[in-house]
Amino acid sequence: MDFSFIVGAFHETIFADFEYAWEMHRTLMLAMIPVMILQIGLVVAAIGSIAKKGDAPATDRIIWVLVTGLVSIIGPVIYFAVGAKMLDEKATQNIYNES
Repeated sequence: MDFSFIVGAFHETIFADFEYAWEMHRTLMLAMIPVMILQIGLVVAAIGSIAKKGDAPATDRIIWVLVTGLVSIIGPVIYFAVGAKMLDEKATQNIYNES
């Protein structure tokens, strides 16, 4: 008996699945590029903002750097929504307390 037709069909199925998987992988990777650029931009902007707040307590600035660097896209968004104002207030308190 000749089973070559089974082997041929098996190889065609595997190859078709591989092509489909590769195309899906490539499409997902291309879709992730803008998200990665957004993530890097948000982290750089947040860390730059934190660095400019030199009058705020160092421990608070370190915590916000860790949050923005380690908590994906949400970390910088939380910093800009909550942390920037908090650091400004603490920096202002430090300035008035030193006077």
